[in-house]
Amino acid sequence: MKNIPPVAGTISLSISYGAACCPIDGSTYEEVFKCADERMYEFKKNMKAERI
Repeated sequence: MKNIPPVAGTISLSISYGAACCPIDGSTYEEVFKCADERMYEFKKNMKAERI
């Protein structure tokens, strides 16, 4: 791994993720991924509503 100095200013980075369990939330990759994705967006929506 190599540290690269910033050219100018700072860079802000954030991540979002959702969690799902196989086989409870789905038995295929697509089903589990869809469940995790829906949970992530639901969480983000709820967090946004709390800030208002």
